[in-house]
Amino acid sequence: MRTVPSLLLSAVLLCGLAHAQDVVSSCQPRAEINALTLDQVRTRLTAGQDDFFLYKRLEDLTPSAPKPGILAREFQQKLQQHPDDPRFLYLYGRSLIGKDTPQAIVYLNRAVEAAPNLPWTHSALAQIYSSPNFRDEAKVIANMREYRNLCPRNLEAFQYLEKVKDAAETAEAARQLRELLENSQDPDDCGYWRSLWAAEFRAAPLAEYDTLRYRVAADVERLKPRPGPQRRNFLIALADGYKLMGQTEAAGKIDRYLNSDWEVHKAYEAWEAKHQTRTRNNITEEEHRADMEDLSKAAAGWVKEWPSSAYAWQTRLNTMSFQPNWTKEEMEKAGEEALKADKRSGLRVAQEWVRHGIRPRDCVAMGEAALAQYSLEECSGHRRRPSLRIRYDHVGGDDCSGGRLLAVKRFQQGPAHADENAAVAE
Repeated sequence: MRTVPSLLLSAVLLCGLAHAQDVVSSCQPRAEINALTLDQVRTRLTAGQDDFFLYKRLEDLTPSAPKPGILAREFQQKLQQHPDDPRFLYLYGRSLIGKDTPQAIVYLNRAVEAAPNLPWTHSALAQIYSSPNFRDEAKVIANMREYRNLCPRNLEAFQYLEKVKDAAETAEAARQLRELLENSQDPDDCGYWRSLWAAEFRAAPLAEYDTLRYRVAADVERLKPRPGPQRRNFLIALADGYKLMGQTEAAGKIDRYLNSDWEVHKAYEAWEAKHQTRTRNNITEEEHRADMEDLSKAAAGWVKEWPSSAYAWQTRLNTMSFQPNWTKEEMEKAGEEALKADKRSGLRVAQEWVRHGIRPRDCVAMGEAALAQYSLEECSGHRRRPSLRIRYDHVGGDDCSGGRLLAVKRFQQGPAHADENAAVAE
């Protein structure tokens, strides 16, 4: 006869098994987990929440460039605590991609053997086999197909569609993707329209291209009235649609809007060619101030001409204090517009605001957010916006300086410490 303690133990084990099976068969995490930032995920994990989808969100948000495998040791320890658990075989295998990809394949295949219905494993394998060093179209197709079979409503199953050249497979995947997109109102799905159009053109003979263009035109009309803010992926999809329709003027208008930073950079280079601040020697303080006042006037015009440009608003923010009769309200507005144009501008905005005593508590929050989430790719110098060549005693220099980031924490005692305000700016 089984004792009460043994029955309780059995119940606990069965609950744990049922939870693992729920994860294996689940195609979507809870919506609240998808909305978490990296810092929020870490806070929950540190508090002891042991949720597979929190770990998956951690991997989704942790940058893999320029140094892949940042989470490998952490998930290796988790796997040691949960040997042969397919969830942790997947998490550890995925964490090895780019660091030790052959071993990643071994662990991901073990996860498939232990739990063939765990969809995320097939996505990770498709990622590997679509990469240049491990390219294998047959395995990309097999894993994408398996993912679609397990989670037919997940758009993630189509993210490597552009790597598939087989016409029949491309056509079938495009058919399924179109059905999903035509029934979706999610603004985050817009990037998949581009994948769909490219796949449909790849799979169709040249004689059908005109018919496809009419279909693209109908898709564009469906997309245009979507409510809410027009995000970058949405606008890129629209521009692609206009190009496929032959409406180059409409596409060009969107391209100019999306690439307004480049237009501002050209305007700045024209200003620099006139003032030669990068090549003049022995510039006096008075000459420097005069140059910066002139640049501030120019930036005031740039934000009117290119209101969506983060580069224009950041230049406006950084040079405003050189203009006579500027106000803190104007500087606060410029910072808000810079953040609106590029949410990664938080540290740069905080450096300028805190120098002038504007919203110091918010500056603390932005600095701490930068510490937690600032992309390693940005700090390595990849894809960085052209920087203004202005003397660093007046405008913040390298945003990746750990000293500057850590200095933000000095504000936690309150806004009364003017010297500490200067510390962040420096």
